[in-house]
Amino acid sequence: MNGLKLAREILLGKDASLVVVKDGFVAYIGYGHGLRELMNLALEGGEILENAAVADRVVGGAAATIMIKHGVNAVYGHLISRQALSLLKEIEVEYGEIIDFVRGRDGGVCPFEKIVLDSEDIDTAYKRLMNKLYSSDGYGQS
Repeated sequence: MNGLKLAREILLGKDASLVVVKDGFVAYIGYGHGLRELMNLALEGGEILENAAVADRVVGGAAATIMIKHGVNAVYGHLISRQALSLLKEIEVEYGEIIDFVRGRDGGVCPFEKIVLDSEDIDTAYKRLMNKLYSSDGYGQS
């Protein structure tokens, strides 16, 4: 079974929020909320994401930016934003449903999505995401 198929099946079968499959083995299963899990994996060195297949409940531009920066090679998004699809055009992508944008807790565009929308390139977007995630009011608020 390929890595992306395995990641998707675990995501949906175990009602997980994030699954990482690397070298044919399940490297991570998470049950959290928002970008916190993905960013924590990236900040722990990111090696777990390099050349991995990742299945995530919601993939927006912010998650796509993190995945690109850390070398993910295949993505399944149960919900995936149009922006994420555009960003992930160079890698294998499968999805359940396309959404216009990821919603924040207030019902509007998620603040992390706004950061990516307003950035000129992936490097700038990633730096802005990091700053937002680790500001006193931003960590894990997606």
